[in-house]
Amino acid sequence: MYLLMMSYTLAQWKLIDSSLTNQTLTLKENGWTFQNVEIGTCNANQEQQIVLDSEIDLIQKSIPLSVQKVQIFFDIYYDFMNSDSTQSTVTVSLIQNNGATDITTQILQIQKQGDQLQKQRRLCNSDIIDSLFEFEKIVTQKIAVSQTNFSISIQFNPRTQGNKIRIRNFQAYGFFCDSYCKTCDESNPSKCTSCFSQDSTGQCTCPLINTQNTYVGSFYQEGYGCIQECSRDHYLLDVNDICQKDPRVSSKFSFMNPYQSLSNIPELPRASLSVQTFSQYCYGQTIKKDIAGPFASQTISLAIGTIDVISFIRFRMTLYLIDFSSGSIFRIKLDNILVFYIEQVQSTLWYYGNFQDIVFKNIRQCSTLSFDQQSRFELILYPTTNSPVLQFIGLMQNSYSQWGFNDITIDIGVCQLNCKVCLDEVTCQQCNDGYFLLKSNCVNKCPIFSNDCIDYVDEIPFSQYLVKAFYDNNMTIDEIQSHFDQVDNQVGNFLTGQKFSMMQNKIVLGGLLVWNKGRYQKLYTFRDPHYAISIRFNITFGDDFNGEFVYYLDQNEQQRIQRRQQSSDQNVIGKESKESVMFVYKYYQHTLDTLYIEFECITDQDLRDGFCAISEYFIVVHNCFIGCTGCSSLEQCTEQIQIQVCSTPQYWKYDLIGNYICSDCIQNYCIQCANESQCKKCKDRFKNVHGQCICDNKEYRVIDGGECVCKSGYYEDKYSQICQGICGDKLKVEVEECDDGDLFPFDGCHQCINQCQIECSICLKGICEQCQFGYVLVLDQQQSICGDNLVDEFREDCEDGNLKPFDGCYVCNYSCDEQCEFCAKGICYKCNDYWLLYNDECVSVCGNQYVQANEQCDNGLINIQLDGCYNCQCVYGYSMIDNKCSAICGDGYTTMDEECDDANSIQNDGCHQCILECLNCNICVMGQCQQCQAGYYKDYNDICQETECGDRIKVGQEQCDDANINQFDGCYQCVCEIGWISDSSNLCSSICGDGLLVKGEQCDDANDIQFDGCYQCKLDCNAECAQCILGVCQSCNYGYNLINNNCINTCGDGILNPLKEQCDDKNNNARDGCYNCQQESGYICFHNDLVFTHCQLCQHSNCQHCQLINHVQQQCTLCQTGYFLDQYQSCSLCDKICIDCLSSSKNCINYNYNVYQIKQCDSKAGLYYDFQLRDCISLCGDGIISGSENCDDHNYQDFDGCNAQCQLEPGYLIDQDTKLIITEPNVQVQFQSSNNNKYSIVADTLQQAINCSATTLHIDHFNITNYNYTILESDLKCDLNISYFQTVEPINIIHVIIKFKTQYKKRRLQQEPIQEIIIIPQRQPYVTQEQKQQGEKMAQTSKTISQSLLFFGPLAILFGGFKFVWAILDILSWMNNFYFLNVTYPENVRQIFLQAQWDNIFQMPSLNTFNNLNDPYYFQSPPKFYEKGIDPLYFNNIQTILIFLLYVIATKIICKSIRRLLEQFYKINSLTATFQIKQSIQQDQIIYQQQQIYQIQQIDQSQQQIFQLQQIDQSQQQIDQSLYIGKQQDETNKQSKQGNKKQQKEINYLQDTRKLLYNIPPVFKSIYSNCVQFDECFIANLLKTVQLSFLDLTLAISLQLTNQQTGDYLVVKINIFLAYASILLLLFLLNFSYQISITHKKKLENKHFNDRYSCFYEELKSDERMAMSYSFINLVRKAIFIISSVVFYQAPIYQTSICFLSCALNILLLLQQNPFVSKQQYILNLIPDLGVLIVVGVSIVLAFQDSFILFDDQVIYSLGWVIGGCIYISIGLQLLFLIKEILLKFYLKVKNVIEYFRNR
Repeated sequence: MYLLMMSYTLAQWKLIDSSLTNQTLTLKENGWTFQNVEIGTCNANQEQQIVLDSEIDLIQKSIPLSVQKVQIFFDIYYDFMNSDSTQSTVTVSLIQNNGATDITTQILQIQKQGDQLQKQRRLCNSDIIDSLFEFEKIVTQKIAVSQTNFSISIQFNPRTQGNKIRIRNFQAYGFFCDSYCKTCDESNPSKCTSCFSQDSTGQCTCPLINTQNTYVGSFYQEGYGCIQECSRDHYLLDVNDICQKDPRVSSKFSFMNPYQSLSNIPELPRASLSVQTFSQYCYGQTIKKDIAGPFASQTISLAIGTIDVISFIRFRMTLYLIDFSSGSIFRIKLDNILVFYIEQVQSTLWYYGNFQDIVFKNIRQCSTLSFDQQSRFELILYPTTNSPVLQFIGLMQNSYSQWGFNDITIDIGVCQLNCKVCLDEVTCQQCNDGYFLLKSNCVNKCPIFSNDCIDYVDEIPFSQYLVKAFYDNNMTIDEIQSHFDQVDNQVGNFLTGQKFSMMQNKIVLGGLLVWNKGRYQKLYTFRDPHYAISIRFNITFGDDFNGEFVYYLDQNEQQRIQRRQQSSDQNVIGKESKESVMFVYKYYQHTLDTLYIEFECITDQDLRDGFCAISEYFIVVHNCFIGCTGCSSLEQCTEQIQIQVCSTPQYWKYDLIGNYICSDCIQNYCIQCANESQCKKCKDRFKNVHGQCICDNKEYRVIDGGECVCKSGYYEDKYSQICQGICGDKLKVEVEECDDGDLFPFDGCHQCINQCQIECSICLKGICEQCQFGYVLVLDQQQSICGDNLVDEFREDCEDGNLKPFDGCYVCNYSCDEQCEFCAKGICYKCNDYWLLYNDECVSVCGNQYVQANEQCDNGLINIQLDGCYNCQCVYGYSMIDNKCSAICGDGYTTMDEECDDANSIQNDGCHQCILECLNCNICVMGQCQQCQAGYYKDYNDICQETECGDRIKVGQEQCDDANINQFDGCYQCVCEIGWISDSSNLCSSICGDGLLVKGEQCDDANDIQFDGCYQCKLDCNAECAQCILGVCQSCNYGYNLINNNCINTCGDGILNPLKEQCDDKNNNARDGCYNCQQESGYICFHNDLVFTHCQLCQHSNCQHCQLINHVQQQCTLCQTGYFLDQYQSCSLCDKICIDCLSSSKNCINYNYNVYQIKQCDSKAGLYYDFQLRDCISLCGDGIISGSENCDDHNYQDFDGCNAQCQLEPGYLIDQDTKLIITEPNVQVQFQSSNNNKYSIVADTLQQAINCSATTLHIDHFNITNYNYTILESDLKCDLNISYFQTVEPINIIHVIIKFKTQYKKRRLQQEPIQEIIIIPQRQPYVTQEQKQQGEKMAQTSKTISQSLLFFGPLAILFGGFKFVWAILDILSWMNNFYFLNVTYPENVRQIFLQAQWDNIFQMPSLNTFNNLNDPYYFQSPPKFYEKGIDPLYFNNIQTILIFLLYVIATKIICKSIRRLLEQFYKINSLTATFQIKQSIQQDQIIYQQQQIYQIQQIDQSQQQIFQLQQIDQSQQQIDQSLYIGKQQDETNKQSKQGNKKQQKEINYLQDTRKLLYNIPPVFKSIYSNCVQFDECFIANLLKTVQLSFLDLTLAISLQLTNQQTGDYLVVKINIFLAYASILLLLFLLNFSYQISITHKKKLENKHFNDRYSCFYEELKSDERMAMSYSFINLVRKAIFIISSVVFYQAPIYQTSICFLSCALNILLLLQQNPFVSKQQYILNLIPDLGVLIVVGVSIVLAFQDSFILFDDQVIYSLGWVIGGCIYISIGLQLLFLIKEILLKFYLKVKNVIEYFRNR
């Protein structure tokens, strides 16, 4: 059967020509005629155009096809240099030839005037912006074509000099009707309106003989109509007699091709035919053809030669059957296998084989009236070897039947082009090197619509293309318009007149001068139920486009893309600016029946300055599986119908009206198809690879009879179904070390593993290196000596002292009879066939038809004689020969098998070889002659008697019979006489040349030499004799003299002999013009009637031969070597390139190859001529890459990237654009997040070489629906983002295939080099959409709470409660650091920790000067730190701390300013203030004295510590110092409540003093008091800020000291030094905190001490040592937490455990006692600290979960709620108290304000 199954030619528009599309053009484009045109180039880009600037300019394209209609696309640039030119005309014409004349039809005429042109020259030349220039995309109307061959011409008629047009991007589309139609109804293409040929019924077809009874082609080929046979290259005949395009077929050889002179296909030499018989076959009137033959009953072989990777052969032959009578047969065999035969059965020819008739007709030979047959046929053959041999076999019924052939064509077909290993006739399993397998095809580059050569539509089962467009130049206008329904905002767009354009040899949507604003809109309708779609496309931002691109799906915005400059940008079209291309991919969940899609570009630019374009546009629909009418994924069906089961191997197909139908599966070896192109289930043992069934050679399998079976030497294990090697079959295969055919150990090979003998002590790969004691190594083996009569009990059974077989002991082993089949230990258990086992011995049995033992014969019978055998013995007259009884011929005894036996071997005695014989007889039967030989007759005894001499009958021994007895007449007594020979008649003929003169001969000189006196037995004279009679010369030729019957001429006699002499000057002098009667070179000699007159030199120097013209003028006819005869008939010198020349100096006859170049070499391209090789060669070291060079660095040094042979060395690449050699970048993938979602692809050098957009990835054990990824170029790296739709395990290894840009190569013709990076992911549970939304809400809530501090913070400053703000900030600080624990948090808290940072409260300014990606010392922090934006450089990390300190300082300045302002404005009278102060002091002194007496009585004097404190308010500088003298005295701090009251009294005193000095209104009193407090507690606030930033400071130090990868750089060294220096600050803070914890309570209660350092013991019980240690332990806890988070980051279990122990310190202290002065404060600290401990404790569980997977993911997710609860309870409690404090204070303030206004 044919390789192509049912295949029809469908009516459609097809691309029939695409040219002038390359960036660089030539004037030698295929099929083009260019008349008076030139090539132009725009300065703004490198695109070239064909320029026409005069009315004689013309370009014309010839298209040799038959189409019904044609439509033309091309780009035209109007380039008018002036604005006042009249209209110029562009004419596009269709030219057809009807066989006599050309018919021209105008397709299009364009008239343009200069001032009508748009100002677009910036597209071509940026220097002249406003010149007149315009660009249009021309799409012509669809024009009818009536002739088979036609041409398209474009002509320009300018009206003003300087006007010109530029043409490029020419495309022609033709409309083809259905098969056999020449023209048709375009709306109904199967309805023919005219035919190429018709049959007798008028139907369009290709009959062998048409209605005019003439032969026409019986096959149809699109574009050519009816043809006799399909084109040899790239066409194959299908079952409908239609030639289908098939690139797998190509012409290979021809044999006796009559049109070989017109073909470039190799011709097999005639010597390839085994029998060299050739002739001319003449038939008809004068038609003659060379044929091989004629042959009779012969076998002729034709060797085709060696053909690699052959799948099938298409064989065509023209066969001539000459007088082919009934019963005659002609056969063809391929490799000894019959493939075709023809048999004449009576008057009918019968054919057999897979053939196709091309033409058959009866023909008549020129010489006879009989009719022969001529048949041309085609066969598809499948060879079994790479060197196939054809055999042509003739079996003729009689002697006159013959056959011959000619015009053999052999075309080869492969399963696929460039295939190395074919699976079957149409499927490739492995491609050639440099090619990649795409489905079953081999391609040299993976297409744009694939990932690693897996088609987008094959990535997910049950997928199909909805859109596959704008990736090449083959799109009709209808196809282009099918991808948009409408386009809005056409104002300012589409200046070219079209909505598409051509860019980089592909059609794009939009493009230059087409689109930069507005929307393309399209509504697609779906037929099949589906669950998702995949959308891919490239968006190009051209020239200076500065806007953005947006695309929408179902009215929803999907992505907004702004242009980003990339290193891969290049200028390909338009202005001199570069174009940027960005790849867009979207996996979109979709189940609706329609899909609405919009593409929008947004800008306010002029279209001439920038544009947008869509290309590589693919939409793949992911359908539900068969039988599912609704689904949410490929595995989950939501609606299913009951459908009838299709018979195997059919599959269900959704038809055009929405019903399921059964369709046949055409996949090879498939038993259940998923769809038309993909197999779902393969036959047993076949593997399903991307929907194709293959028999994997790597599993030791091959295809045999359509089954995938184990290779020879293997068997299939019935349980594992794996091919295992057959050990013991003597066939060594890949899995065996050896195979000796037995299972005996210690024989060198045991169980197919190399093994030594048991006596070997050291064995290496079956070779013994050392023997055991007592053995000697002989030829690598140890052997006991058999035959020494000593039995080796380990290696010998017996010893009989000999080596005779079958004597009971052979080779020291027990043996049995020779006839024993199964022998064990000398006992026979089974005999060979025909032998009987009797008493353990094998005995013979007579009558079994098997001669054995002592039997002479065995006829299978007993007591019956047959064939001379009786009871297994030969009877008398017979002897045994070859185990048979044969009659003994010559023993004188006639047996029943003999006719006679005369006991002799004498012939012609009546009995010879025991057969009766007849003499002189043709037919003899049982001694009776039935027919005598010629010349004999039968007598009455039936004996043949010989005829007599003289009866004119020549028979028997007679040589002649002339019926007489005359002598000397040639025949005497029936014998030819001497000098005579017998001829075909009854007479004898004389022998001329035997030297005997007989009757009828004039002479006989025993030779055949003329002019020697006797020639052909007749007398002869010499050659110079003019008249000869009977050997006597009567007269001589002119110039000869008759002397002694001889005509003699001698040199020097002055008479010219034209036959022998050129001249005769009567002398023998040299250099006189004539020497030895030969004319000397350079002379001309004259004779008058053969009589010499004189010689003279030729007039022209260097002339070798000259002659007279008209007997007067001398003319040179031949020059000396190295000269040629010029136009003046003189000899001119040949050029130095010629040894000899003709007609001109450089028209060499023989070249001087030491000077002449047979070809021109372009030295600018690096090609130089080699005079020895006579060819252009490249020169390594010239700096130009050419020929076989891959690089050229101007030197011959190795190890610099380019070796001495100009080949790239390993580890280097070459930039094809700049020709620079670069070190191949070492590419790494860096983690950008703690999970597996974000990575950066970074090269150690030359980052710009990486092609980010072409980089792909795939994940083990994932299909494409399980993940989604994007790769974008960003700064100096490629950002890789991966989304997963199922849980990621470490076995899901991520393979990142990193590609370099196309200009970077390892070899010139190599596809872009790649590197593969392996990422082993950590376990990452799948996060559902619901969980993700919950996490986002949790994170947003946390962010809202953080941002609420912007509101509550100022209120706390105004109304109090700022300590709660500090507490909330401390909790937020912990949240910020929780993320650094290297565990996988559940999604509901991961996002909380991820977004927890100070920027949520207020935007922190930062100085990003150091450690940027392009810095040479750049280094990254661990992934979780990097993900939070934590830089490992110390300076970048402490910026937050510095900013906090600056905020405190700024607040200090603001509060100081407010205080000064209020005090200045509300200051009261000084006298009144003085009086009030004195009165207040007196009252206070009295109270103070009473308190002193009481204190002295109650407190032991030895335990008191008196502090001399100066209670002078420095702010009261305007009051007389004398007022305070009475107040300056020692004060003793109390340990009891009275002491606290005393301290409070002092504070109240100072406040009262300020009240007396300043009359602050109640409205501002709160602000004033808070500012005074902040002003006076400035040091405390600074310390509190540092304490709050303690975690951040510790983190900055730890990260810097543990990350010193680039510590050799000065910047990093400085930061390391600062980190070490900051350790002193940490130690100081810890020590200071410790010293505070052990400070005496009296000092702690001192106001000034309290104002500065209360942050270390605020709200703590100062009288309890354990309570005072809380602050110190808290700092230690934070330090341990941060240090362990950084140092043990790579060991999460240790990291979390140590952090847990550090956090447990606070809890142990809090649980032991309450260190705070109030229970409220105790609760406010206990709950957050407990929450921190719980969070860290849960993190330990998560760490174990990441390593050992102890719990279900849902349990882990529930733990996330525990973490979230702890966080929100801790923050909520503090926030609740803060709000309570603010509201209470606000209430009091409002109350005071109201009271104030009442009093006024």
